[in-house]
Amino acid sequence: MEENITIYISESNKGDEQIIINKQYKFNFSHSRKDNSRVYKCTEYKKNNKCKSFIILNNEKEILKYESLHNHPGNEYSESSLSVMKHKIKDEIKKHSNPFDIKRKRLYNEIFKEMGFIYPCPEYFSVKTQILRSINKKLPSNATNFNEIPNESEYYKTERNEDFMIFKNSDLVIFQSPFQAKLFKKYNNDIFVDGTFYIAPKFSQQVFITRTYVKELNSISKAVKKIFPNINIKYCIWHYKNLLEIKKNELCRNEVNDDEKIFNYFKGISNLPFINPEYILDIFSLIKTKSIEKNSCQFLKFLEYFYETYLFSYDMKSWNYYNNIEHITNNASESLNNSLNKLFPMKPNFYELINKLKEQEHLSYYDYQMKIKGIWRIEKKIKTKTDEINILIEKYKNKEAKFIDIKYDRSDLTKFIICITSLLKYTQALGFVKRCDDKFVLNKKTFYFTGANNYYLHYLNTSITAEEVFSTCEKHGLNVMRTWAFMDKEYSYNDHGHYYTYYNNVTREIEVNEGVNGLQRIDEVISIVEKHGIRLILTLTNNWVDFGGLEQWVRDFGYDTHDAFFTVPEIKKSFKKYIKTLINRTNTITGKKYINDGTIFAWELGNELRAWGNGFQNQKPYDTTILTKWLDEMSTYIKSLDPNHMVSTGEEGFGLPKVESDNDIYFLDDGNDFRKNAALKNIDFATIHLYPNYWNFKNLVEDGIQYIVSHAEVAKKQLNKPIIMEEFGLFVKNHDKEFPALLESMMENDYNGIMIWMLADHTYPDFDSFTLYDEDLTKYFDKFTSLQNKKSGKKVICKKCKVLF
Repeated sequence: MEENITIYISESNKGDEQIIINKQYKFNFSHSRKDNSRVYKCTEYKKNNKCKSFIILNNEKEILKYESLHNHPGNEYSESSLSVMKHKIKDEIKKHSNPFDIKRKRLYNEIFKEMGFIYPCPEYFSVKTQILRSINKKLPSNATNFNEIPNESEYYKTERNEDFMIFKNSDLVIFQSPFQAKLFKKYNNDIFVDGTFYIAPKFSQQVFITRTYVKELNSISKAVKKIFPNINIKYCIWHYKNLLEIKKNELCRNEVNDDEKIFNYFKGISNLPFINPEYILDIFSLIKTKSIEKNSCQFLKFLEYFYETYLFSYDMKSWNYYNNIEHITNNASESLNNSLNKLFPMKPNFYELINKLKEQEHLSYYDYQMKIKGIWRIEKKIKTKTDEINILIEKYKNKEAKFIDIKYDRSDLTKFIICITSLLKYTQALGFVKRCDDKFVLNKKTFYFTGANNYYLHYLNTSITAEEVFSTCEKHGLNVMRTWAFMDKEYSYNDHGHYYTYYNNVTREIEVNEGVNGLQRIDEVISIVEKHGIRLILTLTNNWVDFGGLEQWVRDFGYDTHDAFFTVPEIKKSFKKYIKTLINRTNTITGKKYINDGTIFAWELGNELRAWGNGFQNQKPYDTTILTKWLDEMSTYIKSLDPNHMVSTGEEGFGLPKVESDNDIYFLDDGNDFRKNAALKNIDFATIHLYPNYWNFKNLVEDGIQYIVSHAEVAKKQLNKPIIMEEFGLFVKNHDKEFPALLESMMENDYNGIMIWMLADHTYPDFDSFTLYDEDLTKYFDKFTSLQNKKSGKKVICKKCKVLF
């Protein structure tokens, strides 16, 4: 008999005992002898090789005889080791009382370590199917109807060995642990339910997930009324809006998208859950009357659906949140359902589902125990979505109260219509605008806008001047404002005492003033703009000396070239410090962190940056790579801190040499390369400015249109990015003819945003001949705002951007 024979006990695919010799040869059981010893024949004896090798073992698996007559090569133990591993897998699974607790990869790793195999050990992928098959064999037979669901089962025991099922009849099974029952009793007025079809076993209708200790409401199926006839139901506001959106697309999509008034009527209907229910029927009747006057046949069909469904079939109290906003959903239960759905690629086995529900119960138990001990695994949110919507309703109530105080005629509900349509802006302000290809997207829909610039909002009587400016914006439908987020202490005209940054001679760094005469000024601007449903582009520095700008920083650090701002490490370090302070700042008025505030449309790296060198005198040409590298570095830095907001360059659009023109704005002399800068990975959209009067255009309209068209061609067609006309100004004498001609060109070339320079309140003089006021918007700009708004609201379907929305 051979020496050093090693045997492994395994089994065949049919479950019969199998012996493996020296990790090379496999032997299947053949027969038993009279002395109870067992004979095993080589697995090749029935194959072409007709191998006559055999081995005889006693009851202790000791070798009595081994006849090694192999006429074929061994398997170099790869196939044999696979058989051994499969056998050990089956043995380990048999030991588990609950096969759902088995982690397949962990089981494989443990057996791998135990066997001590070296290459070529079987890979996990070669045995994972076997593991799953063995686990499934261990499972009890799946229930196929309610009658087959047992009243008691070992699978109903929680990790704390408590009973999990408390009720069963022919229609309903309730699974609940004593821990959950205790919470139900404690919070019996706030039990919230959400139903899901996806994880329900094939023989059932829905699985309802209940939540008790988090005060959130989610949609409840009509089936609950049948099971619990006396229950009070509140419907999910998000599902309400989504169902209206679906019905709108089915019945009247074109009318809503093409007619601004019908669009506003639809949004008014969508926002009725936030409105005093006393006015809802009157408002609905007014909208219907106006729609009849406009002969909007499609929208009238939608209104008929709304009336029959929400005003007739359902109790209005079920979907109106005017007086009980605390019960509005933020979809926590739905999030739980979604997480459960991801665990099951197909309809689950009944026992699989119960096991997962028990896991969730234990996670909730553990989480609850930690929180009552004061241990929070996540940061407590200062403002929840519910808090923000509550603020919206309070704003509506304030408007409503003003109308009542002045004894406004209830028979004329025009003002109340304005209230509910204006809520659209407030609702939008809760979300972040993102970029998808060459479009801006808000809530999965296109976002086009008109807007304005104003540089003094943050330091001149903010509560008065900013309020008037933003009220003017809201009145005319402007929904983005660009303003400065920089102010240096050493700025020579800083006689108002406000500043955000100053140079520290000791540390040789820029320090940030976060006090009442510092960043709290920006806090106030953000809090005011939020009330009006408007967003802000915040510009971080200036190419020019106004308000300090980059040249002040260069002087502070002891340098004398403009481009030192873009190249000197200690200056760049200080600029990043300022950026980080802003992004992580918590607004002292709203309580929101800037990083979490959708009121901020984008961070802009600077105003009209140019990479000049050779002293502060303009001695062209300059190296374009300096600015491009700096923009790349800083935009990447911002994105590493703040993934929520977009980033832009703030450039005028200089440096587009392929355009046929002798105007030097297209040259690369100023150190700008528009195409390369806009193409940077972390720059979300292109910006250009346009001042035909200042730039010596021979023909204000023709040269202006060339500038508009050439930059849109690069941004939208070549780079597939949005483009904003970020500053646009003409002398007053050119407003009647040239102003509309250039705006029409921007519309024709699909500019995503159009912003005038600049909008002021009536106390502020027109210093530069470009300033516009309330009455100017009515005369020159309202038409284009209406056209931009019509382009908004188109549904965006983009798989690659799905994570963003």
